[in-house]
Amino acid sequence: MTGRSFPVWLQVRAAKGQRSSSAMDTPLKYKANKQLVKDYFELRVPLSFPGATLKYSFLTAGYDISFGVYWESPHGDEHDLVAEARVESHTDPITGNHAFQASGGFVTLRWDNAYSWWRTKELAYTVTLTPPDPDTLRALTMKQVSEKMKLCAEDLTRAERRLARTATFARDLKFQLAQLQAQATSLQAQIGAKSKSLVELGQETAYLGRRIHAQRRVALPGLVLDLVRESGWLSGDDES
Repeated sequence: MTGRSFPVWLQVRAAKGQRSSSAMDTPLKYKANKQLVKDYFELRVPLSFPGATLKYSFLTAGYDISFGVYWESPHGDEHDLVAEARVESHTDPITGNHAFQASGGFVTLRWDNAYSWWRTKELAYTVTLTPPDPDTLRALTMKQVSEKMKLCAEDLTRAERRLARTATFARDLKFQLAQLQAQATSLQAQIGAKSKSLVELGQETAYLGRRIHAQRRVALPGLVLDLVRESGWLSGDDES
């Protein structure tokens, strides 16, 4: 690979990707003087405290590279801070900074070399995440706590309202259930009475059927005979 060497200010002593102490009052620093980028390289920096300022500076040896910065929220949503684009990092250092009010999530710096199939790039970078001064950090922390308490109070209010609606609904259901149970008891009594009446009607129907059958077999022939005699159809004159 051809290209110029890196300037003295970027010949850092730290090993590739080395990070300093993570104490709240100490900047988080990431450095590398020769990071080879074949396809792409990503550096993820955790936002461990509110009010932090991210600063970056990088160079490539001999050729340009594509670069972008993204913030990944604690929920996994990704937002562009610096839209990815090819930069002339082989001619001048590329620098930038971004301030964050809240903590949580990650900042990802991405160097993309996928467009260059045959040429691996040499990258030197310095990335620093600097915490705010103690007073600012305390104020931001209190603000975050206050916002979380507000959200908690709002959630509690919504839960209490929902609980009240649920209690009213449960009371209405109990009243409706009592009414239905009373109606069911009344209907069961009516069903019992009507069932008894139906049995009695069946018995009466059977009795009447037997009586009609008996009348047809016994009483009706006698009545017909009496009627014939009364009419004189069976008198002696007629018989002679």
